[in-house]
Amino acid sequence: MTRWLLPLVPLMGAALVLSCAGPSSTPTTETATTALTSTAPASGAPARGSKEPAPSDRHTAVPPSHGSEELRVLFVGNSYTSSHDLPVLVKQIAEASQPPPTIHTQMVSFPGYSLEQHWERGEALKTIQESAWDVVVLQDHSLQSIAAPEALFQASQSFAEAIKGTGARVLFFVTWARRDVPSMQDGITLAYSRAARRAEGHLAPVGPAWRYARDHLPHIALHDEDGSHPTTAGTYLAACVFYSTLFGRPPNGAEQLGFGDLSEAELTSLQSAAWTVVASRTGTDGAPPNETGR
Repeated sequence: MTRWLLPLVPLMGAALVLSCAGPSSTPTTETATTALTSTAPASGAPARGSKEPAPSDRHTAVPPSHGSEELRVLFVGNSYTSSHDLPVLVKQIAEASQPPPTIHTQMVSFPGYSLEQHWERGEALKTIQESAWDVVVLQDHSLQSIAAPEALFQASQSFAEAIKGTGARVLFFVTWARRDVPSMQDGITLAYSRAARRAEGHLAPVGPAWRYARDHLPHIALHDEDGSHPTTAGTYLAACVFYSTLFGRPPNGAEQLGFGDLSEAELTSLQSAAWTVVASRTGTDGAPPNETGR
């Protein structure tokens, strides 16, 4: 595993372990690899219309790579992460980009789990310690950041210490608001921003990208019928956010993949929404602004 050199983030790769079953289930494994060449990111406009916390209350995304390495990424979460095979889709988007980077992903996911439950179960921690990772993504229960932010802070801090002890970086999956309570997003984003600052981690602004898309692309449904879980469009937007956060460039070309029943125009619009939000938080050159709060 390559060590991180601030402020640059080497791009690395991974194998995918997917668990979509209940707490007693055993994850299955899928592996994928593509070639890597790093490029500079394109510029993006600010996310107009989004109502995010002030810069002092948000944390920056992972800076892009300036090398030619693989990116090894572990996702820890629940059904928000496993729905529609989010880590697999991130890998597929990478494969469709030019030049295609090498990325391997692995997931430890159980339905309804919080980071606190993951910590108590121990499987995620074991996976972190037994394999060489470059980025570990942490996703808490969708209501935890609102109902019990201190539990998010404590569990993420415990994970962060273990993650940084292996030389990897911490990336928080900022989740989205429930369909009928969009005002939740402010609290969710703020809680994850504070968790990232405490853990010296970074943010993948999925929730803010969802809000931007709901404001600008209201014809595309991101929430499933339950008003909580993602549709294929919601997962596609999340995957684009992760791709742009990890590689520091827009997910151009991913529309050629096709995904669900989404049209090419819809896929392209979602890609643009993801890059607009990510670029507005990292600066047009992909470097993080001086607002880490460390």
